[in-house]
Amino acid sequence: MASQTTGLIELACPDMNKEKVIVDIVFIHGLGGDAQSTWTLGSCCWPRDLLPGDTPSARILSFGYPANVTSFWGPLSKTNVDDHADSLREALLDVRLDCKDRPIIFVAHSLGGLVCAEAILRAKQTAANDEVTIADSTHGIAFLGTPHRGSNEAKWGEIGRKIFSLVGKTNETLLKDLNHQSDRLVRIGQDFPRWLRQQLDKNGEKVSVICFFEAQDTKSTGGQMEDTIPYQSKADHMGMCKCKDRQDPIYQVIVGVLGRWVKRLEDDAKKESSQAGQNISNSKAGPEAPTMVSI
Repeated sequence: MASQTTGLIELACPDMNKEKVIVDIVFIHGLGGDAQSTWTLGSCCWPRDLLPGDTPSARILSFGYPANVTSFWGPLSKTNVDDHADSLREALLDVRLDCKDRPIIFVAHSLGGLVCAEAILRAKQTAANDEVTIADSTHGIAFLGTPHRGSNEAKWGEIGRKIFSLVGKTNETLLKDLNHQSDRLVRIGQDFPRWLRQQLDKNGEKVSVICFFEAQDTKSTGGQMEDTIPYQSKADHMGMCKCKDRQDPIYQVIVGVLGRWVKRLEDDAKKESSQAGQNISNSKAGPEAPTMVSI
């Protein structure tokens, strides 16, 4: 398979028959990663090699973008989280022209979760109906090691420095830029839970959100998050999104959540199909006799 690493890549589709797809699962890597290596251990890219067998009704997509430290947080005049969020939004529009209302499940690692959240927020704010649909079609989001720290700027800066140190590419200029741009991260941390509440008020159903953290650094997210799950493994921040096979504890935990969400969508699709068939049957049977009521 070609090792494409940028743009929106289709990793798997049910029997290559798009009519069988009921959900798009979109993977978004974080700092220092790309569309395939982030999710790969040895020769196993688990969204491509394992997940299709466990979620056969899902189209699997992976979004890649420049994610080295300097491209993620560059000069102060350029906000790259916004750039990457716009690229994701536009790519989704292109591949969903014939399935605009299909549900979407996002799986985002590390700072890729900020790209995901910002893409949803910016889609919701636009006047274009197609882009609003991306936000409204979001069914679930699994955050892997994505920081959620609300309005505390100092903690955002601390988290950024920690993540930068993991990829071994920090310098004073980048840290200064991070401190200056932490206000944008604060805004995402405030606006995203607000959007979750709005979706619940609008649709009567909440967007399912779950947060995974490595076991040695588990933090509570609070707010509107559905749950927080620590990994019961020795995986660090960069290794928590890699699986070697189906028996890998990391895979079993993640696929358990994704499988539950996909099964819920499959059940909903069956109900809608059954209802549509019943409506057709009723229409062929002719008009229903009026109900006689004695008064």
